Amino acid sequence: YYACSWTTFARKSIRPASIKFKSTLVGAGNSLAWPGSKAMVTRIARDVLEKSDQIAISQVHRRMRTGFSADQTVISINEKISESAKSLTNKSVAFGFEAGTVNSWENEVITKLEDIPFSNVGDGTKSIVSTELALAKSEKRGGNVVLLEEPENHLSHTRLNMFLEGVKSRCEDVQLIITTHSSFVANKLELRNLILLNGGNSASMRDLSEDTSRFFMKAPGYKTLRVLLCDTAILVEGDADELVVQRAYMDASDGKLPIQDGVDVISVGTSFLRFLEVADVINKRVIAMTDNDGNIGALEKKYQGYKYVTLAQEDELQVVSYANRLLEKGSMEGINYNTLEAEMYESVGAEMLSKILGKEFKDRDSALKYMEGNKTEVALKIFDSVETLSYPEYIMQTIAWARGELDEI
Repeated sequence: YYACSWTTFARKSIRPASIKFKSTLVGAGNSLAWPGSKAMVTRIARDVLEKSDQIAISQVHRRMRTGFSADQTVISINEKISESAKSLTNKSVAFGFEAGTVNSWENEVITKLEDIPFSNVGDGTKSIVSTELALAKSEKRGGNVVLLEEPENHLSHTRLNMFLEGVKSRCEDVQLIITTHSSFVANKLELRNLILLNGGNSASMRDLSEDTSRFFMKAPGYKTLRVLLCDTAILVEGDADELVVQRAYMDASDGKLPIQDGVDVISVGTSFLRFLEVADVINKRVIAMTDNDGNIGALEKKYQGYKYVTLAQEDELQVVSYANRLLEKGSMEGINYNTLEAEMYESVGAEMLSKILGKEFKDRDSALKYMEGNKTEVALKIFDSVETLSYPEYIMQTIAWARGELDEI
């Protein structure tokens, strides 16, 4: 008897077009946070069921509703209520179920996990169960896109690893799109699949070499996203280097930590080349600061694709920094005389170093032996020192480059 049309304000017809893709959205870390989500898992579970099963449970639910009002106990209680309220309204008052639709059972039946209502289980378990049911729904209905939001929420490291492996194996034939702020998730799902979003800009990691991508996937503990999300990164080898660089940065910037200027100091072990490659793919400003270990030629060969900090041009975004000199060797065996500790001994001075560490050293060798054996403790005392300190030239060059002030040195 009537026809519907959809037009613009200019009276031009709009022709609806169906979306080509079927998607399944899982807010894994926030599965029960939006209005009406009380029965969200039940609805997803319904989609996994055959049509005959849905009809059967709907019929059982209808019989239950009918049986409630017909129960003799309920009839007796309704008579008492009606008798109490009748004097004011002249109408009977009774308990009963609200009239519902065919699918009203979805809002009244809850999902349980080993006899515990789903709303009462832990958020991590909610994430896993919600995702598993959503994936089962996608497989059942032929969905070809699965959207998963921040799977790292509420999951321990071990459970997250198991969860990601399960998701990968279940999504071999579908497009899986995951949003995350976790380096572990990004690494495990392979960095070459990563797309960085920042406002209206995006950057892809697809040009990363397969070898480096697989390295981070097999050793996912590295903090790759810290490099990708900061303005500038200073890569160092260990905790001692990190503490000393942060203290030197604070002294050069009126007490501000580097992170307050968008500069992240990151300990990456000996994986400098891996991180430099990651930075190169997305044009990120990164400087790798390392010891020369007494062999400058070996460093020049290793980092031949990257300029030394003082030789780099303004448009070169990945550079390296190390002490471009060899210190005098001592007489003690097993001591490396070209490390951060040896350079700090030279720049800070024996007297000041003894004052900071609260120890007296008879000579340079004994001081270096102590510093080599207590790297982190020594670095922490340097970081907490109230004294005015001098730092090795290569550390100051590193900081100046990170701050964009290398020309001022």
